[in-house]
Amino acid sequence: MRTASAQQGDQAPHPADVEAAKIAEIDDDPLGMAIHDRVDVRFIARDIEKIARKNLNFRYFCFHSLNASTYLHEENSGFPDCVQVLTRTLNPSGERGLQGPAWKRPRSMESSQLQEYAHRAGLVRPSILWDPLSPGGSAVALDADRWIYPASTIKTPLAAAALLLAARGEHRLGERRPVDPANLTLNDAPSPIEAGYPASLEELCRYAVDRSDNVATNELFDRLGRERATSIVREELGLEATGFYRKLSGSDPLIADPEWDGEHRNAHPVRDAARLFRAIAERSFPGAALLEGWLAAQQWNDKLNLGLAPGDRFAHKTGDTSEVTHDGGILTTGDHRRAAIVVYTEMPSTPENNARFGTFMRLLRDEAFRDAP
Repeated sequence: MRTASAQQGDQAPHPADVEAAKIAEIDDDPLGMAIHDRVDVRFIARDIEKIARKNLNFRYFCFHSLNASTYLHEENSGFPDCVQVLTRTLNPSGERGLQGPAWKRPRSMESSQLQEYAHRAGLVRPSILWDPLSPGGSAVALDADRWIYPASTIKTPLAAAALLLAARGEHRLGERRPVDPANLTLNDAPSPIEAGYPASLEELCRYAVDRSDNVATNELFDRLGRERATSIVREELGLEATGFYRKLSGSDPLIADPEWDGEHRNAHPVRDAARLFRAIAERSFPGAALLEGWLAAQQWNDKLNLGLAPGDRFAHKTGDTSEVTHDGGILTTGDHRRAAIVVYTEMPSTPENNARFGTFMRLLRDEAFRDAP
């Protein structure tokens, strides 16, 4: 097994860094001149909080001279002495600041269409939300508030909680602690970390998202505190139905978890998941660009990705057990149209069932992005 300590000498950029650079190019192409001139509008953590209170829509950009793994790292922006770069604003009065691309608007959809496409794809008891990320776009949902065990989709809001807590100075992304052997469990692929390895908070977040690593996730439960993580994503991101309650297990018997209350299971329904993907796409919280980079570097791409068209990019997170299979994320088409799409189902995760997501995505995508008259 390749350990994280062996990775420390690697010179090649991490896939998440490459993906973040691609996102930056797509996201901020109209700001190319400003980017190359390296606009130096900087804010420390207290100013970020002040902006948030005024409801400004602000976004963060990682200059090409800094990779996604370091722009929030302790050397560059260790909270609370962080440096963030403001690249676009829109104040409550509607005055224009630095603006993003003129997104093409997807066609309006109806929940009956989601139901039809899900039926044609063979999705069992689906919970779905489609949210066009463009001005004037209307979200459409199908049973989006129903509780379904989230499986590994819970890892995205957990990483968001870590970024938010770092922004508040309660943690540092570069802080390292030895991995607790009690958190070891099986993964779909060998874990890049092992017991005793001094993993940083940033590493744990990245592995939890782009590799769906259960060991990293369980470490995050311990370091952040499940109650604190739950409260901050509810307060800061409006994920009112999301909760972190039990560590993850890769197989039976379940991993020992003395802090579990013995009653609640993790919760992250489709509506909350879609709300989080919109917040990530809109860069509405510190570290959102970093998180999208991890999602874009996802290693498990056997569901909604199967229905993408040439030129599409999908920054996403899956979830799998013997009872459920899920996928959701941020879709960016080749012509820069964007949408958040989340699909949960009550089907066991098998190659046959996972392929059904591709059929659904193809049907939905072809209709939603068919040019309106």
